[in-house]
Amino acid sequence: MKIVDEKGKLFGFINIIDLCILIVIVLIVGFVGYKYIGKGASVNNSVQKIFVDLKCPARSEAVAGALHKKDQIVSLTSFSGAVVESFYQKPAVVITSDADGNIRYVTDEKRKDVYVTISMTADLKAAVIKLGSQEIAIGKTIILKTNRAEFGSAVIENIRLK
Repeated sequence: MKIVDEKGKLFGFINIIDLCILIVIVLIVGFVGYKYIGKGASVNNSVQKIFVDLKCPARSEAVAGALHKKDQIVSLTSFSGAVVESFYQKPAVVITSDADGNIRYVTDEKRKDVYVTISMTADLKAAVIKLGSQEIAIGKTIILKTNRAEFGSAVIENIRLK
């Protein structure tokens, strides 16, 4: 018995071109099923909601007043998925020196220290936690930006799980 007969059928059963088309269709269906159904079946327990506490020191009243609850955080030119959960402000405490050169802490009533809590999701098994293009770690300074205001240097004071 020939592998391919005079009609072009494999083992006298199926046309070679039809077999190739059938194999391509099966591969496409398998790939799509793996990509979409397979991902839905697995649960990634390492992705969790976290809260990041920030301090934005010595901001003008105009900038401090531009922040609103539920503002979305911007990374570069697009929204990052993080939102402002809460915030409050206090008169800014600044370091100065007196005439004798002694360092003093004084309150600046015209500027505000803004304390912000943002919520976001993060993969806690990853090497670094990222907010858009910025790494998140306690003590790190990041740029806190919404579509209304930019707070420049914001210091991360705490990271909390949900």
